[in-house]
Amino acid sequence: MPKSNQLLFGFGIALQAILFPWLILRPNFSDNRLLMIGLLSLALAIALTYTHWRSAIWLGVSSVAALLVATQQPRLIILLIVQLGLTWLLTTQKMATPTLLTLVFGQLLLFQCLWFFSYVHSLPLTNLIDLAAIYLGALLLIWGTFFPRWLYAGLGVLLLIGAYYLQRLNLAGSGLALLVLLVPVFSKKPLAPWVLNLAPVMFSLILVLTRLQG
Repeated sequence: MPKSNQLLFGFGIALQAILFPWLILRPNFSDNRLLMIGLLSLALAIALTYTHWRSAIWLGVSSVAALLVATQQPRLIILLIVQLGLTWLLTTQKMATPTLLTLVFGQLLLFQCLWFFSYVHSLPLTNLIDLAAIYLGALLLIWGTFFPRWLYAGLGVLLLIGAYYLQRLNLAGSGLALLVLLVPVFSKKPLAPWVLNLAPVMFSLILVLTRLQG
């Protein structure tokens, strides 16, 4: 990827790692400053590692940030080690874009779990459903181009109906999510990796806006 696209890819990583849990949990900086600094620093360092600009240095910074989080929440050490291991693996190995993005999304889903386990010590069922909807939609965007259009459309409709039935989306939110899912259908060329990497961010914003509407 060109440098500009790598920076945009890293920007998407940072947004995914922070946006949804931040909007849902609204953590208070005064509650545990070291924990918040550690989580924010870890998210940003991992994002910068994915830009392939001085990756080794940023991976080292990620390790320091993970250590800081571990001092505040020792029970999260396994998840933190997984974050570091996946960051190293996915930034050093060459693989096809769909496979890479699938693994990146898995890593960032786990990163968002770090926020919930840090601040509410669990992952509430409603938030688990939200995250499942976010990443199932994103995975459909990635892999849907390999499906016949009728199958892609059917899976998209099923996903939206499920989210609506579980009251995670209203009609307006379903319409917005449908527009995102239609992007690759009307695109004249395959979507760039950094664009696909922003899909979970778009779905996160849609779910949060739906929640605010009640």
